[in-house]
Amino acid sequence: MRNQIWALALAMMVGAMGISIANVALPDIARAFGVTAQGANRVSVVYLAAVTVAAVLVGRIGDRFGRGRVLRAALIGFAGASVLAALSPTMGALIAARAVQGVFGAALMVLSVGLVRQVSGPARSGRMFGALGSMSALGTAAGPVIGGVLVDISGWRACFWALAGLAVVAGGIARIPDGASPVRGGQGAPRGLWVGYLANLGVAAVMMGTLVVGPFFLSFGAGLSARMVGMVMAVGPVMSIIGGVMAGRAVDRFGAGPVARVGLWLVAAGCFTLALLSPVWGVLGYLIGIAVLTPGYQLFQAGNTSAVMSRAPEGAQGGVAGTLGVARNLGLLIGAWGFGALFTHALGGLPVQSAGAGEIGDAVRVVFLVACVWMIGLGGLLWRRA
Repeated sequence: MRNQIWALALAMMVGAMGISIANVALPDIARAFGVTAQGANRVSVVYLAAVTVAAVLVGRIGDRFGRGRVLRAALIGFAGASVLAALSPTMGALIAARAVQGVFGAALMVLSVGLVRQVSGPARSGRMFGALGSMSALGTAAGPVIGGVLVDISGWRACFWALAGLAVVAGGIARIPDGASPVRGGQGAPRGLWVGYLANLGVAAVMMGTLVVGPFFLSFGAGLSARMVGMVMAVGPVMSIIGGVMAGRAVDRFGAGPVARVGLWLVAAGCFTLALLSPVWGVLGYLIGIAVLTPGYQLFQAGNTSAVMSRAPEGAQGGVAGTLGVARNLGLLIGAWGFGALFTHALGGLPVQSAGAGEIGDAVRVVFLVACVWMIGLGGLLWRRA
């Protein structure tokens, strides 16, 4: 069983790393193919779009043909698409390879979640969901670091060769059980799951809001250099990596529902702390808020995922996991657009580089107070579900 757990964890990490590893290579890709920065950015956007669109579909395919069987095939497909990306002779070929890679990446992340209860058993599923959350955070955080080293050594193509190698390693670790359990006629997901989906969307939007607004506040409001902004922004992902397993153990000990609700209240408290302290204490206030918000996010993720998956009908776990993934990705998109627009509106439409530190602090306060109210509303929904 240990090898199977490692296989699921690696599959999750590889799929998440596919989102971020190419970002650092975009300048080299733009130079190699003679395209603009916006044109090169399609390499990243197409992967995330494919992951979002394909999530539910690959989950249902896994439910029908066996989640383990489809996951093994996805690892092979992901490795093959990575090789095609590494060998791409044109920008169009690279974008097409990334789209295919995104479809298989969706299968890696969705089916890893869908197989948890079968591999680990109900009694230990919480810590496994927490471990997958840590591996997702690790893959997303490590992608730019590994990509940067590889680009410096061998160029942008090395990023995709590395993804291919990791997928091969994950596929060779263990024979993952098929997990096939066809859905009986008339059986579907319980209607009550929509609360978990909505909560997943809302919390993901808030977390993306911190990633969108944070750099502007730290750079223009607190006056940090780009390097220092990166170091401060890395605190959240590092805490997520460490906190995922601990959050999972809390789920196994105290139950999924209570842990999810505590996590959501902590996210709300973190947003309030960011709104209250960041404009006054600057970087220290921001770090205190992140130190409250990030553990809350990990507790919520482990608890909400475990609660939703435990209510999924037998044979429909892949489809439910896929819908959770779609909700998260939509939340990321909504958070990037919505909180960015709210921040700009709170600045009165001024370019951020023209605003003073006080005006930026006021805008940050507005953004995170809105996020806090949003989290309190979602907390009420989860309380009613309980």
